[in-house]
Amino acid sequence: MEGFPNELVDCILDNLYFDTATLLNCALVGRSWVRSAQRGIFRELILEMPDRYNGAYEATTWRFLDKINSLAVVLTEKPSLASYIRYLELRRASIGNWVVLLALFDLWTTLVEGLSNVKQILFCRVSWDGLPAPFKKAMADLFRTPSLTHVSLTEFTIHGYAELTSFLSHATRLKVLAACKVTLENRSKYPTPEGTTPRSIRLDELEFTNDSHLLMDWFQQDSCPFEIRDLQVLRLDRFPHANYRRLPVSSLRAFFPEFAEMLRPVQYVGKTLSELWLLHYGRGRFVDSNCFFISLIFKFHLSFLDSNNYLEYTPNLRTLHLNLWQTVSVTAVSIIQALFRPLLDKDGKPPLQCLRIVLSPSHDDPLDSHGWNSWSAIDALLEKPEFASLETLEFNLVRSIYANQSTPSCVQVKELLIEKFPLLEKSGKLVVQTEDD
Repeated sequence: MEGFPNELVDCILDNLYFDTATLLNCALVGRSWVRSAQRGIFRELILEMPDRYNGAYEATTWRFLDKINSLAVVLTEKPSLASYIRYLELRRASIGNWVVLLALFDLWTTLVEGLSNVKQILFCRVSWDGLPAPFKKAMADLFRTPSLTHVSLTEFTIHGYAELTSFLSHATRLKVLAACKVTLENRSKYPTPEGTTPRSIRLDELEFTNDSHLLMDWFQQDSCPFEIRDLQVLRLDRFPHANYRRLPVSSLRAFFPEFAEMLRPVQYVGKTLSELWLLHYGRGRFVDSNCFFISLIFKFHLSFLDSNNYLEYTPNLRTLHLNLWQTVSVTAVSIIQALFRPLLDKDGKPPLQCLRIVLSPSHDDPLDSHGWNSWSAIDALLEKPEFASLETLEFNLVRSIYANQSTPSCVQVKELLIEKFPLLEKSGKLVVQTEDD
């Protein structure tokens, strides 16, 4: 049998990178396939501590330690394999007094020290100050890797701006920074670490959550190593805090300046943005899909959208992403109308080319046409001359996690939604997708 050219083999295996199981189970990997197969298998490294609430936590941790030790041996004997690792994730990391945890971090330190080609690093549920010093040094050194372009901090706790600046400033080639629920225990100082040049790291993409004001204060300091005024993509993610639903209605208004605070990054970087993500609540973050709380969230949020005029600050925006609910009492149509109202009856036409909406129908009966009739107004709105540059309105219908077995599928909702957009469908601009497609 004639052999495949190596170029073709590489292309085939490029499509298998995310199917690690197939690569691992492949019994007939020819000599010419070995390098590409290894490149796929060792593409990512996830360091996650066992769940301490597991009843067999101690036994599980020892077994986990054995597996990590085996991996460390392999990568030590064949350091070339470590060069294939492009993605590193540190998840649920904390230190205790147990000998097994100290041994685990020793092995993790060895693994991290052997990495040389990492492109993306994710911290999730990590307290930086509680990590052992040798491991922190290894991670800080890894941030100096020229290949590192993407860092994500999710539920990440650190002492203050000094420590945050200290290790992030090592990533001089960084292009993408996601900061989701970053907790700073000391917010009083904005130092410039020795050897750091202010505004020297130019980011292309930035993601924030509720606490955006903490980092915006830092980004706007002259001493900050990051320059975000040339930003191309901004993601503003998951506004409301779950604790809000426990508050009396009379107390809610005091907490909603967070909504207005989300405008601040748009004002600061909006001129250069080509892509903006707004209202990204996430899927099903509340107890009851039809509860009064959701309606209240929408109404408060609508008032801020109406007064803040987000899109007035984004004259070069090409793509806008929205993540919305359709509930019994509140339709997402009002949100969209409020966003676009400032753009109407103006001399200049917005260059918006693509509007992408992730929509979660949260009715008991999503096929009740009464709740969908108002979407015809969006069809008419986007056919106005002000939106002549629009090429695509794309819906992605996502089934609510609260839906029961009797709830109609998104495929049925898709047909109902398409009926409300005759103009955009006729022009070929409408795309409606579902999880079932």
